Amino acid sequence: MFRTKSKKGIACLLAVVISALMLPVSVFAAEYDQDIDVTADDYTDREGYTWDSATNTLTLTNVTLTGDGTGKGILLPQGKVTIVLEGENIIQDFSEGFAQKNSSSTKGNSLEIKGSGSLTVSQCNYMSSGSFEDVTVDGVKLVGDNTNGLVMNGNFVAKNGAYIDLSVADGNNNAWNPIYANGNIEIYDSTLMSHSGATGGIWAVGVGKDSSLLKFVNSNITLNDSGWGAQSGSVQNPNGNVYIENSTITVNSVAGVFANNSTEVVGNVKFITENNKQILRTNTGEITLNLGEQADFQGYINEKGTEVTFPTDYILAENWEIAAGRTLTIPEGVTLTLSDGVSITKAEGSQIINNGTILVPCDALNAVEVDGGNAPSEHHSFNNYISNNDATCTLDGTETSVCDNCDVTDTRVATGSALGHNYNEVWSNDEGQHWHECTICHEKKETADHSFAWIVDKEATETEAGSKHEECTVCGFAKAAVEIPLTGTTETTGSNTSTGNGNINSAGDAASPQTGDNSILGLCLVLLVSAGGLALTAIVMKKKKSTVNNK
Repeated sequence: MFRTKSKKGIACLLAVVISALMLPVSVFAAEYDQDIDVTADDYTDREGYTWDSATNTLTLTNVTLTGDGTGKGILLPQGKVTIVLEGENIIQDFSEGFAQKNSSSTKGNSLEIKGSGSLTVSQCNYMSSGSFEDVTVDGVKLVGDNTNGLVMNGNFVAKNGAYIDLSVADGNNNAWNPIYANGNIEIYDSTLMSHSGATGGIWAVGVGKDSSLLKFVNSNITLNDSGWGAQSGSVQNPNGNVYIENSTITVNSVAGVFANNSTEVVGNVKFITENNKQILRTNTGEITLNLGEQADFQGYINEKGTEVTFPTDYILAENWEIAAGRTLTIPEGVTLTLSDGVSITKAEGSQIINNGTILVPCDALNAVEVDGGNAPSEHHSFNNYISNNDATCTLDGTETSVCDNCDVTDTRVATGSALGHNYNEVWSNDEGQHWHECTICHEKKETADHSFAWIVDKEATETEAGSKHEECTVCGFAKAAVEIPLTGTTETTGSNTSTGNGNINSAGDAASPQTGDNSILGLCLVLLVSAGGLALTAIVMKKKKSTVNNK
């Protein structure tokens, strides 16, 4: 009895433990109404965070720090420092989210944020106000929603699948960008989203430096900003450059990416925007394009502030005026299509050079006027396509539409209109074979030779001949009937033999004796010999019995 109760108690205890282990990690999160200052003399590790002074590494594990609007959420020492993230970590309501201890220079100060978790900094005046020279985000999720963003005196790097979503508030108090790096901003194999109201987006400034670089490689960038979404260079740094490779940039900002000097675009780069926007611009330098086949620029680029072009095919969906002094050039191999009712006008001193193709509606040839190159070509509005009923079993048919604005027609392949075969379930046949035939194109399938068997149509009698025919057991094809001779006569047809009574076995042999057949005589002889043997055996046994009795 004791053992039974013990077992039940242990089982209950195990169930409780297992249930606890299955609870989300966040259940065990540590919350503090204070900061973390690892430079303080009285610093001690607590639940949710530990400091390794030997490696300058702070580990955060599901910790939430809440301030009173002042101070720094995390204060780190000088030098190279690492924050390791485990689980979900939050810093909120401080003057500054995280920083390094004040010094006369930020040289040598750097922060690397890595691990498997996330860090959210919100409701602070600054995410970080510039005590770091460099900041690297390696493979973790970093979210910021503050009055001002992440400021550093050197470089910002995101890599290895990092996810960064940084916002600064609307209004005049946000003097700093979501990312303000007085050096380079480099994003590799990661996702970056920038949200700002009264300022521009991410900015590689380079004040007091020889150059600055804004670099996107194999990444997804979303710019939701009131000014330029991303910028490299400044008045103090005319050598601000941009490099973009195999990345997608979604431009929801007023404009896209700005380089104070030059820009290079390589591979399958995509600029996505809903309206005709200036997605890429250089101030003094050139724009070098080495695009892949999947590249797509949904907007125009502006080289040196005056040379405007569409690098890939584009549909203009709203009226557009070319600004004064600018030249719009359509490159060779590129098509610019004006939607119905859309026109392009030119301000004073602007011009349009068409080295590619400009398509305008057939009823609006004056929608654009070119100053050089190819004249605009008309395009038609085809909407109501009607089938020409010329599809076959294996080939798509065609369909034709009449232009909404004129009498021009357009005929195209109706993809997916092939009828497919419709095979008759009833067999088709000839003398040698049978098959199933398509009712549309008469194509044959399952063609095979007939499998014949004899069918007796009428039994023969002594006074009247019978008849039989060969019939396919699969499709029912029948050969012409042949005669079965009168009973008592011999008939040979093909390889089969039958008597006149029409009883045919599988080998074609008669069921009754045929004329001249010796098999019955042989049977009689065997029976006679057997009977003689039995009689002889009976006589011998009788003699033996008599002898025994006499004795």
